Amino acid sequence: MSSYIAIPGAVLGIALAIYGTAALRSGWILPWLRGQVVRPALYGSSQLLMGAALLTHAGSALAGDAGVRATVSLLGAGLLLAGVGLLFASQLARSRR
Repeated sequence: MSSYIAIPGAVLGIALAIYGTAALRSGWILPWLRGQVVRPALYGSSQLLMGAALLTHAGSALAGDAGVRATVSLLGAGLLLAGVGLLFASQLARSRR
């Protein structure tokens, strides 16, 4: 992976982790997303997972061995899919029981 891809990915991963932490601690959501997000804590968790996935993919560029790089990239892909699943779940309406 080129550093032209790894460095912006790492910066975006750090930004998502900071934003996810803010959403978890205070429930703060960006103004244009406040009408869509029903569960801010779940949304913050999804942002943390997706930030970790981007950092994992950026970190896989540092691995010298192709097998290690593939394993770390697969782990990052799993984290990203889990984050997207939580993102969708955070926008679903709560049940009225």
